[in-house]
Amino acid sequence: MKGPMLFWVLLIRILPPISLALPLYIMMTSLGIINTMTPIVLAHILINVPFIIWFLLSFFQKLPVEVEESAMVDGASEWQMFTKIVLPQVLPGLTAVGILSFMTSWNEYLYGVIFVQDPQNFTIPLLLSTMNSEQELTQWGMVASGGVISLIPVLFFVIFAQNFLISGLSSGAVKE
Repeated sequence: MKGPMLFWVLLIRILPPISLALPLYIMMTSLGIINTMTPIVLAHILINVPFIIWFLLSFFQKLPVEVEESAMVDGASEWQMFTKIVLPQVLPGLTAVGILSFMTSWNEYLYGVIFVQDPQNFTIPLLLSTMNSEQELTQWGMVASGGVISLIPVLFFVIFAQNFLISGLSSGAVKE
């Protein structure tokens, strides 16, 4: 992927998320899916896919062609070459981009405020922000415990993904 296509992919990532909010709101309203989790998921996909493409592009470009050629000479099919040769070599990149995309989506506040008005569909950052209101005294213990509880899935995800990141490193794949 070179030239204009890479430029457009990167442009979506460079734009601030608020610049996409109004067009997304108009589209989601016309589809009739406002006040559900669907527009939030679609917005996160829109924001994260360009980042994933840009990040993984360098990992796939750095793969040694010699390893793939030797697998083809040994009679590996395209699918076998992808699953047994390419995928293990890009696993550190997949893990890193997975962690970063998850963290971006987990902490995202803007689209939750715009697309969801029903408290039953609030995201965690939006729910935590509603605990801090002017109408009543802020219960700092509840806010603090909600913040700590919201960190638990992130910690489990990072710990789980870190094992793949460490075990997936492919040093010495090509002997010269």
